[in-house]
Amino acid sequence: MTDYPRVTGTDRDDDLLSLEEAAMPRRRLMIGMAECLWQAVLVGNPAPVVRRMSERMQHPVPGDLVTAQHYVKQDGYEVHALGILLARRREHYGTDEERAAEGAEWGDAALDSRGERPAQETWYVQYGPAAGDVCRWENVSFIMVPSERGEFDVPIGTRTPSGGVSLTRGDLLSGLADSGFRLRLPEGPG
Repeated sequence: MTDYPRVTGTDRDDDLLSLEEAAMPRRRLMIGMAECLWQAVLVGNPAPVVRRMSERMQHPVPGDLVTAQHYVKQDGYEVHALGILLARRREHYGTDEERAAEGAEWGDAALDSRGERPAQETWYVQYGPAAGDVCRWENVSFIMVPSERGEFDVPIGTRTPSGGVSLTRGDLLSGLADSGFRLRLPEGPG
């Protein structure tokens, strides 16, 4: 018995995670674009919108499209390096069976003397369209890949019953400040 239940994905009927040879250029494109965007948001003193983008990309949640960072790119890297994040958790090194075998070989006292059982961060990513196309990653980090238009937008304005949008002065100022404009207080008595 292992410490954690097996993580499985879901069968997908779209082609986002296609493993067909014809899909590999698109997968490489998505990985490359995500890496470029990630580099672009790593700036000093970022505008609020850039800070929001960076935070969101750094902290993907289950269900996000993600790509692995800081790994050795080899032939076929695009197959496992892009997928849907299923789970992210801390897991103990080795299985319960391996730990029991160590205890039998070295003695339970030797295991207990090492203190708390070491753990590592693990990521489970569905890289293909089948529920079983799941890869377990360790010693790597992932970034969220924006997969929808307006992923980082903050709504400005209020929809009117006629289908238009009503903007206030505050909406405009917030939008400008969010984009990095430095706003000054109005001059006047004071």
